[in-house]
Amino acid sequence: IAILEGDDYWINNSKLEMQVTAFQKDSRIGLVHTDYKILHQESGKISKSPKINRDRGRELQGANLFLNLISSSWICAGTIMFKKNVLDQIDFAPFLKNECNTVDLIIELQALLMYEIKYLPEPTLIYRVSSTSISNSSSFKKAEKFADTKFFIRKFFLEWNNFPPSLIKKERKKKNSSLFIKAIKTKDMAGIKKYIGKTSFIGLFIYFQNVLLKKLYR
Repeated sequence: IAILEGDDYWINNSKLEMQVTAFQKDSRIGLVHTDYKILHQESGKISKSPKINRDRGRELQGANLFLNLISSSWICAGTIMFKKNVLDQIDFAPFLKNECNTVDLIIELQALLMYEIKYLPEPTLIYRVSSTSISNSSSFKKAEKFADTKFFIRKFFLEWNNFPPSLIKKERKKKNSSLFIKAIKTKDMAGIKKYIGKTSFIGLFIYFQNVLLKKLYR
């Protein structure tokens, strides 16, 4: 199954063929993703994907990468192809009940529990980014809902697979600290008041560490 959603679009006529070939060469592979380009909707400018994501794509291949994806996502959903039986192992009821507004992370985490993954360096997708995109929204409420959804998914998978509670606490600290920073950036006073007491030094350290890494890898 290949995903193409929202207003993104594929740009490589060989995308599906390349991914199917990767599956045929190695039965251990259950998910194949690729590089992509970014269309900045307001300006019309097209740029490369973040270098840190390209480097992670090349470095993070093979097996036992579940915790890497729990910690930080480097996979672009519109580029992925995965084996259908990954879906057979997912009970979507808890995610529907929680009104999760993203499905790609669920599929990717389940795939990484079952299989190895493969990265292809060829750009195959135009990924649109705008101020109204759910993952890049200038609205604090939308950003909060998206962050809560990703945390719920990560927490579900960690608990379901009996990982230590300390990993869940770490993810919660990261979420709360990033939302505190988002509230400051969007000048959302209700959000600032809500998360200032939930923000931790560790969470802020991880947040700014990730920001610095992204700048260094541009």
